[in-house]
Amino acid sequence: FDARIEEFNYGLIEGEEFTGNLTFDRDELLIRGSTKAMEGTFRLDGVVYLDDRPRLQAKLDCDGINAKEFFRQTENFGQDVLQDRHVSGTLNAKMAIFAYFDEEGNFLDDQLLVFAGIGIENGELKDFKMLEEFSSYVKVQDLRNIRFENMENWLMINKQTIYIPAMFIQSNAMNLTIAGEHNFDNEFEYDIKVNAG
Repeated sequence: FDARIEEFNYGLIEGEEFTGNLTFDRDELLIRGSTKAMEGTFRLDGVVYLDDRPRLQAKLDCDGINAKEFFRQTENFGQDVLQDRHVSGTLNAKMAIFAYFDEEGNFLDDQLLVFAGIGIENGELKDFKMLEEFSSYVKVQDLRNIRFENMENWLMINKQTIYIPAMFIQSNAMNLTIAGEHNFDNEFEYDIKVNAG
């Protein structure tokens, strides 16, 4: 059947104007639709399996999303290193999501698997303390507000860890190459190379 929802929220996540199609087929719910949220548009194409092992498999496209709102409404993904107060820009992403739930419908974050291609345009990192460690190479003043035109990368979430392959970021303060891992317990290891010239 066709679905239309004027407004919805889940925790801090707020959306509006969901339009789409919901199809029930035995133990499956097929969802296809789009909604406005975080100042942009989300398009979802997925299946919720309602059998002995409840799960979601979905493709999610995000266009024109406000990065600050994305971090704020997702409660900074439960981590405290990079937060909504540090970021701004426009986020575009394509994700494949495989999420699992127990028999009572509780989300099993240890089984979450996500593959994502992400881009941020007109981005800024503000007062991000981790970068101040490079103050012997770059003026601290320049590190407090790093601006970049475009940043693109792939990432994977698997076994409660976000894996970030090497990416190059060209900014007003310096050029960086970053790669690393960040787990859901806030343990992280990043390899950061700086070219301040």
